[in-house]
Amino acid sequence: MHTDSPTVVALPPYTDAALGESEAPISARLNRLLSPDSDIGALELSDIIDVPALQTLLDQFFKLTGIGVAIIDIQGRVLVATGWQDICVKFYRIHPATCENCVESDTALTQGIEPGTFKRYRCKNQMYDIATPIIVSEQHLGNLFLGQFFFDDEPPNRELFRAQARRYGFDEEDYLAALDRTPRWSRDTVNTVLEFYAGLTRMFSNLSYSNLRLMRSMIRQQQTEESLRRREAQYRAIMETSQDGFWMTTPDGQLLEVNETYVRLSGYTRQELLTMRIADLEVKESAEEIAAHIKTVVSQGGDLFETRHRTKSGRLWS
Repeated sequence: MHTDSPTVVALPPYTDAALGESEAPISARLNRLLSPDSDIGALELSDIIDVPALQTLLDQFFKLTGIGVAIIDIQGRVLVATGWQDICVKFYRIHPATCENCVESDTALTQGIEPGTFKRYRCKNQMYDIATPIIVSEQHLGNLFLGQFFFDDEPPNRELFRAQARRYGFDEEDYLAALDRTPRWSRDTVNTVLEFYAGLTRMFSNLSYSNLRLMRSMIRQQQTEESLRRREAQYRAIMETSQDGFWMTTPDGQLLEVNETYVRLSGYTRQELLTMRIADLEVKESAEEIAAHIKTVVSQGGDLFETRHRTKSGRLWS
């Protein structure tokens, strides 16, 4: 190869497919959460929602209304809880038999609920609970529970609860006192709260998923930019160290970069060359033929052809 003849090297275009995925290491959990290509079905509710922020919000809501709530994922883990009643925390959830009733009731309560709807259920321990599913991108990731309470037009059967205290060995006085502290809500209040929580669950589900998609988009962009920087560094190293003339162009043939060898052989300055197009230098092929080569490079990643250029002094490279 003669050093005074140009070598035209068709470099692959900058496209998403060419750039590929970033090689930067990432933890398994962050990969599951942030990978642009990972399945949303592989995520857990705690991956998506801001648990501390939601806990603070619901704590404040409980102070305002006295209505306790809980968010539990589909694995049964309690992520957020506020205002649970003593009759459940200090009695039902402690005794094995009544705790089994709680688990069974929770399971029954969350079966067959359509998104955006609620299910009301009187558990085996005679308490009312309400649940609504938390749906993210058509995936059921958890449930929001509201309770425990009585309706104010259905006073609890005190003798029934007294019998339960004896059956399970609860301290009767403490147990009935906890019963008396359990809130009584009107049906209008319950309906209002249901509307509030329907909106709340839709809001944080959609917002959280939108934030997740935004984060994934940002990760994809960062991966692309990092790959681009690496590819540009590789191209630049090839161009600046080669003894052959190299240049890079836009898809329409405008010169973007030239190496020192091409500057020296062409007789033009770098600044002059960067204002030129391939057709300004090429003497063997027409502008249409040049465009056809570029199209082949873009679509197939490369092309092989002969070329002749004219130097600034008018000499032809052969």
